[in-house]
Amino acid sequence: MKYVGLFGGLQGLNILMGLVRSKITAVLIGPMGVGFSSLMNTVVGFLSNMTNFGISFSAVKGISEYGENDKEGRDRAIAVVRTWSLIAAALGFCVTIIGAPLINQFTFSWGNHTLHYLMLAPVVALAALTGGETAILKGTRRMRSLALVQFFIVLLSIIITIPIYYYWGVRGIVPVLNICAMAAFLVTIHYSFRYYPFRLKGIRNYVKEGVPMVRLGLAFIVAGVVGSGVEVYIRVFLNMLGDLDTVGLYYAAFTMAITYPSTLLNSLENDYFSRLSAVCNQKDEMRNTVNAQIEVLLMVMVPVIAVMLIALPIFVPLLFSSKFNGAIPMAQITLLAMFIRTVILPAEYIILAKGKAKMYCCTEALWGVLTIAFLTIGYSYNGLLGMGFGWVAEYVAELVIVFGYFYYKWDYLPSKKAVAFFISGAVLLTGIYLLCA
Repeated sequence: MKYVGLFGGLQGLNILMGLVRSKITAVLIGPMGVGFSSLMNTVVGFLSNMTNFGISFSAVKGISEYGENDKEGRDRAIAVVRTWSLIAAALGFCVTIIGAPLINQFTFSWGNHTLHYLMLAPVVALAALTGGETAILKGTRRMRSLALVQFFIVLLSIIITIPIYYYWGVRGIVPVLNICAMAAFLVTIHYSFRYYPFRLKGIRNYVKEGVPMVRLGLAFIVAGVVGSGVEVYIRVFLNMLGDLDTVGLYYAAFTMAITYPSTLLNSLENDYFSRLSAVCNQKDEMRNTVNAQIEVLLMVMVPVIAVMLIALPIFVPLLFSSKFNGAIPMAQITLLAMFIRTVILPAEYIILAKGKAKMYCCTEALWGVLTIAFLTIGYSYNGLLGMGFGWVAEYVAELVIVFGYFYYKWDYLPSKKAVAFFISGAVLLTGIYLLCA
């Protein structure tokens, strides 16, 4: 609960600032600009996940194995992470430059946007470096510094975005991505270098020592590529069958119903993952840790989702503009999907904590296939609203598969209290949705 208060409070403030940024962005560049920005961001995420060796996740586990008393081992692990982050940044930069023409052909049926994708190369490289330094803060449990980093990144993004969009409009989208990526990198190293100064003596040894970390990270690469690839596919699918305005509406619904709640969920796992990794081989302790996380997340998320369900018809035109009202029906039903996701997420971390790379790859690939299938079918039947029902169907399927398999594999079941919280929350939120839809 201490970290719920720390990260939850700051993330609440971050979300408010993000809402302000979204409002100003929507007014300044409109649905088409928002759709184009969304597409650029998903491409950056896809390229980053494909080239970053999964360091932002796998490094946390490696660093957290060293306690405060083993300073030498911890510092060496940090040097290994930084070495491989530099390699990942160089790889991401080169892949983006080489792949820009192909990405342009895949994502657009009109115009030539190769130059835009070429200009994303520094963004991908900086994302790799920032991910490595963030993993260092997580692995060493510098939670307050990590929370401040997240706060200042959001604040700077507002300061950077507003004047550029005001003067340049849609033409400022790619420059904003570059400047925000640099700002995020500088803020992160300001804190990480303060605790752990940058040293790279004996770089050849560090490259060799990092091979096991990269092997584990390969699972995260596959998972990241699948996840971001799904998002790229969905946006390209909407751009081809509809237009950038449709992509913009999907982005608005996705932001309100998935991005903002996920930001809160992900912020609360900063401490959870390291705690779970420490007890993952102790059956009872692992079960108690996961159940406690589920119970706390449900207590936090049910009221948040309930308020959002009621207030979305006010929030969307207020925080975007009236042009985005078409996103409201999808956002409302998708919030119910995020409620289900609240229960699934803590359990899925068991796979990560146990280092089951192949299992993680298989499950993420399965989720990607299910997401594409359900969302494509949903859009074919009922447009964006159908995509919202597609998200619900995907998470229901994921819920059944995860808890069924985990019971078979590790004899894990959620506690009675967690089940009671989930059922009561499901009844409450379904009732609110039926009244508000």
